[in-house]
Amino acid sequence: MVEETNRIALRMLLVVVVLAVPVLLVLNLRDSGRDNAPRRGDTVELDRPSQQSWPVFRGDTRLTGQAAGTIGRRPEPVWTFGTGGAIGSSPVVEGNTVYVGSSDGRIYAVDVAGGKEQWTFDTGAAVEAPPIVTGGKVFVGSSNGRFYALDAEVGEKIWKRDTGAKIYGSANWIEHEGALLVLVGGYNNTIHCFRGDTGEELWSFGTGSYINGSPAITSDGLVVFGSCDGFLYVLEAHSGQPVHELDTGSYVAGSPAVDDGYVYAGTMGGKVISFGLTDGDLRWEQEQGNAFYSSAAVGGNKVVIGSRDRSLYCLDAASGEVLWRFASGGSMDSSPVICGDRVVAGSADGRVYVLDFQDGREIWSFTAGRAVMSSPALAQGKLFFGSDDGRVYALSIY
Repeated sequence: MVEETNRIALRMLLVVVVLAVPVLLVLNLRDSGRDNAPRRGDTVELDRPSQQSWPVFRGDTRLTGQAAGTIGRRPEPVWTFGTGGAIGSSPVVEGNTVYVGSSDGRIYAVDVAGGKEQWTFDTGAAVEAPPIVTGGKVFVGSSNGRFYALDAEVGEKIWKRDTGAKIYGSANWIEHEGALLVLVGGYNNTIHCFRGDTGEELWSFGTGSYINGSPAITSDGLVVFGSCDGFLYVLEAHSGQPVHELDTGSYVAGSPAVDDGYVYAGTMGGKVISFGLTDGDLRWEQEQGNAFYSSAAVGGNKVVIGSRDRSLYCLDAASGEVLWRFASGGSMDSSPVICGDRVVAGSADGRVYVLDFQDGREIWSFTAGRAVMSSPALAQGKLFFGSDDGRVYALSIY
């Protein structure tokens, strides 16, 4: 009788163990997933767009202006948020927060879902530069010449550096040997590389004139940027050593885009240029006779860029041939975004347009209060942009 009881008890114990093992494995996998999942502020490769975030100007570190996903319906207004001045800065999105600068001198953190202010930081001078968010920090320059690192959660200043001249372009970042490097150019004719954690300047590279745009950075460690001295430069991102330079013949005020080993940029002399990242050789140039202040978006073997002749151009990425042209009612200094089979672009006529990527046909437009110089950001099913009316707009796109 005792032996039979022991056998039953042993069988019951085995059943408990067998049932418990998969439960423990599941719990362990869940815990492991929490430990390894990217959290707000984690530094990850940003070479491809994400549907959940838009943490740098143009969506990824190569500045391609590509958004993941599609625009599934006519965009509908969700909320607006008012600042004290015109918004030329382009918003970025990370976690549940939209970050944007304003000409009132402040940087704002706004809730993605409802448009409520989370925090604000006063630089004391107009903020036209788009911020970036990485490593738990917001990095942004101001027209007072100072470059700031702020805590992304609460907006407290972590460090600042005085470059001595206006900063109008966004920063960019790359990891090198475990350290976060943050690169930014300005009106002191110089691009700077700072350590993200301390603000220590690791190197600087001088050009012959203002750096108005943002640097593009590739995952293999090259940084590409333009200067108003008429050159496009390629440097090693970790050292600042020059690799190539290309004379465009005119100011380069916008930011370059890098895709599939080629660089694409517009000039204030009315040209769009493509050159090889490996050899530095000019691939093609397309001249349209008016200034390109906008930065290009690249995807699907096409290049899309706005012009001060009030038009948005779509070019063949391989040849530079103009595939279509869309005419708006104002200068198109806002940089377009490619999202699936649609293109989103702002105009000084006060509208944001959604166009068919194939032929440039207008699908829809939204009228803001004033000119839209800010470039759009797409994340979490919403389209975000700023306007000269001092407001940030959030529109639903799914």
